[in-house]
Amino acid sequence: MADGPGTAEVVESIGRADNAYIVPAADKTCSRLRRAVLGRSLTPQALAEFMEIERRYLGRAWLLLALAQRSEPGPREGTISLSYDTAEDASADLALRSGASDMKSFQQLRPYGDFAFRTTDSDASGNVITISATDPENGMLDMVQLGTVSDLVFALC
Repeated sequence: MADGPGTAEVVESIGRADNAYIVPAADKTCSRLRRAVLGRSLTPQALAEFMEIERRYLGRAWLLLALAQRSEPGPREGTISLSYDTAEDASADLALRSGASDMKSFQQLRPYGDFAFRTTDSDASGNVITISATDPENGMLDMVQLGTVSDLVFALC
């Protein structure tokens, strides 16, 4: 992965993170991510809700996703970085991905900004989108936990 497409740009975008969760894209990453977010068994109502979430938040396919955070005293700071094949793809996905903290987690059934992170800034530079985040109003930032439990509606592709 160290020499993979977009790796150097993503590593640069996450800076000096204390913890990071990195997901390289493979042939079926996007479909596997949808299944992980979806879960195994759903009621018809839950399936309909997931399909609506997917319709609203399905973005372009990315090459590499990184969730990183710094754990210094005071509010925690985090970064979501997505590397794309082209700068045009990154630019086209920026508006969608910038609203990550307003997106509804399918696992928590509430916006990420309520429990996981608040988006403070976002930018597309070349083929990388970088989203800066901090602690939510009533919680503590834990970007790596979102990755380990596949709570990644904001990265659907």
